[in-house]
Amino acid sequence: PAMLYRTPIPRPSHRAFSLPSFSLIIPVLLFLLAPPASSQPIQVHIIHRHGARAHLSKSPTSPNDEASSPPLLPAGYDEAKALGAFARARYPNLVTTDLSKYLSLSSNLDRTLVSASAFWSGFLAGENHDFVPTKVFAVEESDTIIRGYANCEYLDGEVSAFLSGSEADSYASSTQARRELFAGRIKEEPSLANWFNVYDKYILFYSYDVTPSGAASGLTKPTAAEMAEITAIADWVETRKYSKDIVGNRAGGALLREISRGFQPAFNKSSTIKMYSVIEYSAHFPTLLGLLAAMGLERQDGFVTGKIPPFASAVVVEISERIVNAPWPNFRLAFYNPLGSGGNGSFEFFSSGISACNSLPVPCRIQDWEATYGPRYIEDSTEYYRECGGGPGGQCTAMNPWLAAFIGAMAGLAILAICALGYRAYQSRKRTGAVMGKRSRSDAYPTGGLGGIGDIGPPPTDDEIEPDGGAYDPARGY
Repeated sequence: PAMLYRTPIPRPSHRAFSLPSFSLIIPVLLFLLAPPASSQPIQVHIIHRHGARAHLSKSPTSPNDEASSPPLLPAGYDEAKALGAFARARYPNLVTTDLSKYLSLSSNLDRTLVSASAFWSGFLAGENHDFVPTKVFAVEESDTIIRGYANCEYLDGEVSAFLSGSEADSYASSTQARRELFAGRIKEEPSLANWFNVYDKYILFYSYDVTPSGAASGLTKPTAAEMAEITAIADWVETRKYSKDIVGNRAGGALLREISRGFQPAFNKSSTIKMYSVIEYSAHFPTLLGLLAAMGLERQDGFVTGKIPPFASAVVVEISERIVNAPWPNFRLAFYNPLGSGGNGSFEFFSSGISACNSLPVPCRIQDWEATYGPRYIEDSTEYYRECGGGPGGQCTAMNPWLAAFIGAMAGLAILAICALGYRAYQSRKRTGAVMGKRSRSDAYPTGGLGGIGDIGPPPTDDEIEPDGGAYDPARGY
């Protein structure tokens, strides 16, 4: 739109140019060319990993094949609650007793659902947090937003190809001796493919006093240097598995689109989408890495894309209005690390990868978000499964054609029988009606009838049917 651009100031002729006019023009130019200033955030998206849980045994090659769904540890609940308390302290202008301003989305797993409850307990200082409904996907295989990494069959092949490739072979050779040493102590398989399971047992032992099952007797905790070695190997494997080069936008493109839908009302006043002030996504570490990959951010050591996000860490998207009256708000990206600043938690802005606003902490304009990330959106589940293969319910297997014909014939006969019975019932009802005459709705269902239910009245609302928030349906929005 034309209002997004400023008309260039006419350059005065050399004769008309004077020192006083020059001194006035310089501040004006600096004001016009300066990046847009931002006010307090009007909306934040907090995409966080769940808190610490018991050991999770993962498949070496398939992100969706988890051997168990372990519960959240008490310390994990406290971590998620601390994240909520941090958000409350950072965004006091977004704290309100109007709970309809808040939205919570989660994967359909215990550890994320309990983490969501803990987050809101911290954000609302323990008051009414149970009344912030958490939306989930009723069928886990339909979750393309929080667990887009897990339901994409295409990624299984990509991960397997990476783990059998030359880069992984070279790294495996250079770390083989150390891996065998650490894995042997807890009786785990030392391959790179299985290394997350080794790392997970050690980090739970080192930080949360959870002794690894099957470990050798007398096992002592690793030293800080050893834990750093174990973590570095896990970081190398996992951040490459979920990097832009391997997952592209498949693991996070749907989430990226969901975030953009959430901030549409901030600049589109005619939007039919509800404007929330805080949107929380209770998720998993591949969710965070997949989102950054979908943004096109390169995997980089020392950067947020180069490490496994710790328990209860978060990627934060801040949406702010401009101080001047303009139709487009700003956004900034930040990472909350509960282990930063000596364990006190750190909050740092990071680059969005957009050249127009790479100088931190300069905010970016939302139109830059749309121009840069828009082509990387996954719009809906149809596009997701077209890119990833499969779909809810898993793959179908070929059926014997004779069996298929038999089942089809039986189904046809069943339908004919139902139609015949229905027709007979209809004819019988007509004859009965002719004898008894018509009855009004109030006669048929008198007040207090049907066991005291009373008048039928309007259909129940979603909240009456599903008081816990119910299943999230992307087609219906929020």
